[in-house]
Amino acid sequence: MIRHALRNSAQAPLTMAGLQVGLLLSGVVVVEDIFAFPGLGLYTVRAIQTFDLPAVAGVSLVLGASYVVINALVDLAQAWADPRVRV
Repeated sequence: MIRHALRNSAQAPLTMAGLQVGLLLSGVVVVEDIFAFPGLGLYTVRAIQTFDLPAVAGVSLVLGASYVVINALVDLAQAWADPRVRV
């Protein structure tokens, strides 16, 4: 049951998990700005307010790269879960 049912039903949760990570990365800026938590989101807001372009570019690069890596991991997990996805 686990071998057949779990692997076939894992596609939707894996896809949604990958999409939710993008929402979490974008939401960190809003949450840290509202609650003044020290972190990457508050650093980004302060860098935007002071026109610190290298800091904004660096944070964008880190968040974008992490999103790409996480989506690649989700794709690998989907290929493991469903053999029809494999190339």
